[in-house]
Amino acid sequence: MSRLRIAHTRYHFHSPIPDSEVAWCVQAHGSRAQLEWWAPLARRHFPGSRIVIISDGDDDRYDDLAARYRFDYIRGQHLMALDSADLYVTRLLNALLAGPETYLFRIDPDARICRRFRQLPAFSSIFGTLETVTAGLGIAIDVPANVQGGCIGFTRDAATEILESGVLSSESCVRDWRTTWARTPEMQAVAARGSICDDFILSWAAHKVRIPFVESDEIRSYWRGRVVNDSLRYAVTHPHKIADQSGHAASDRYTHWV
Repeated sequence: MSRLRIAHTRYHFHSPIPDSEVAWCVQAHGSRAQLEWWAPLARRHFPGSRIVIISDGDDDRYDDLAARYRFDYIRGQHLMALDSADLYVTRLLNALLAGPETYLFRIDPDARICRRFRQLPAFSSIFGTLETVTAGLGIAIDVPANVQGGCIGFTRDAATEILESGVLSSESCVRDWRTTWARTPEMQAVAARGSICDDFILSWAAHKVRIPFVESDEIRSYWRGRVVNDSLRYAVTHPHKIADQSGHAASDRYTHWV
């Protein structure tokens, strides 16, 4: 008989989820038009949740949107670059953890909040849509899988552990990117040109401190393409880009792909 004991566990979920237990954070750059679309949807479904907009060294101003929709607004310096990768993800987690909420979401301004969450994990985790092959080239993603960045959820303890563990250092995120977060040919190309994909960094960091990854029934996020959600199966879907006056998708200027 085996001497290795396996715990008989099952995932459990909280339901319903009050607004006071949910926080959202968007890091924006050239995203004014996209945020004007996003903001009323966020407030329609989560009228009482804390929502943070971080301007990543942006010439656009969002303070009027923040006032109109009761968002917290941080006008920060531009950090979405390889040489400040650790600072970019640390700023995000610090902003999310500034309040008391149990569930913390990193979300893009082209992710649509379609309804309230019906249930969320009642155990330490990072959750969303898991990618095991790259969206662009279809190449297998080395361990760990990636939690796609359109919408990533964290339980509070998971975000705290990632931040306090020290794994998000300049050494791991900036100097050693080849052997840490940039674990696909596409990410290698992104880093080589001096940019980053924070979803790959956050997923790597969560795995490093042994936080469980969970495929969420509430979130469906892809790099490109359309998510069919006519029956409101999902609370959040991505992407939903809008065209700006130049005819380009507003959020494409801040894309984290090659």
